[in-house]
Amino acid sequence: MSFPTWNTDWFPLPGQAVFDRNTQKIAAVSRAPGNLDLFVIGNDSHVWTTAWSSATNNWNTDWRPLPGRAVFDLNTQHVAAVSRAPDHLDLLVIGNDGGVGTTNGHVWTTAWSSATNNWNTDWRPLPGQAVFDRNTQKIAAISRAPGNLDLFVIGNDSHVWTTAWSSATGWNTDWRPLPGRAVTATRNMSPRFHELRAILTCSSSETTAASEPPMVTSGPRPGAVPLAGTRTGARFRGKQYLTATRNRSPPFQGLRAILTCSLSETTVTSGPHSGGCMQPIQRSHSIQ
Repeated sequence: MSFPTWNTDWFPLPGQAVFDRNTQKIAAVSRAPGNLDLFVIGNDSHVWTTAWSSATNNWNTDWRPLPGRAVFDLNTQHVAAVSRAPDHLDLLVIGNDGGVGTTNGHVWTTAWSSATNNWNTDWRPLPGQAVFDRNTQKIAAISRAPGNLDLFVIGNDSHVWTTAWSSATGWNTDWRPLPGRAVTATRNMSPRFHELRAILTCSSSETTAASEPPMVTSGPRPGAVPLAGTRTGARFRGKQYLTATRNRSPPFQGLRAILTCSLSETTVTSGPHSGGCMQPIQRSHSIQ
């Protein structure tokens, strides 16, 4: 069996345009055999592109910005690129339209087609009410068949959300979560109570939690019996991320965690199993 030969080394693409290697990310896609297209959020906050074609066996002489007034943050926002059919390109990014004081935004898109040999005149938001955090959430895009697009993102409830486009019907009216229970912790369902009480126990192992505002506290729930070896008094903020390390004590190879909220309760158990490693913790509803 023969394999294609790689170039003997890397080489710079032609052009004067430069980008920040620490923050800017390249998106690459092939819209047809013998074609490559690259995209990046430029230093002027517009999306820039360059391309290679087998017809010329060359890259464009330089990068150029896409048309439109929409701008994005080169430090945090990343473009997703996909080809839904030969000689079509679609770009997607979480936008800046969430309003003052929030990093949430709708997903925005623009497209190119060989039929017009042009990009859309500007970016536009996808339909729907769902918004996502442009600083942390990233869009994944794929075409499962010609004339179809599927998008995925981890939502603000920590489920994976999706929307789709088809040449027959256009975009779905809104995003929706995929089925499944695995997420982060438990949402407090009662407006009267805003605290998460956690009872964590593990023998001779470390347990940590990382978090963000607003403040909630951890401790025994009234009427509950703490487990042996429980650590209490930890302070949590906002979204909770419960993590645990391997149990280092051979006689004890399990972790049991009880997470409780007013009007809702979730019990998650882990182990034991051979080797002393933790089993994945099953989780439900994230804390906003």
